[in-house]
Amino acid sequence: MVTLPDGLSPEDGRNDPLKFLLSIKTTMPPKLQKLIEDINGVDGESKISCIVVSMNMGWALEVGRKLGLKGSVLFPCSASTMATCTSIHSLINDGLINAEDGLPTKKHQIQLFPRYA
Repeated sequence: MVTLPDGLSPEDGRNDPLKFLLSIKTTMPPKLQKLIEDINGVDGESKISCIVVSMNMGWALEVGRKLGLKGSVLFPCSASTMATCTSIHSLINDGLINAEDGLPTKKHQIQLFPRYA
């Protein structure tokens, strides 16, 4: 197991999501590419042939694609979280939440799953 630096110093903290995400997107891809190239450059049978990443690290698939690797996204979440994430587009289109800030447009109950009789 190895870690990749996110590009922030310990003093930076991680309370600013935009700063944190921008740092990850600029720092981690070249570090991951070098790690994969170093591992695959060593003689032996243990070579990286695919990448499995969590949804919030999808940028790693681009690194893998650039290196000719197959990839897949793992979304380890609860069913309710998955339903929420996959329903956001519909909630915006139906005018239930604002696309700009994600806040509800009106006070009413939102149902993510259709009711079955």
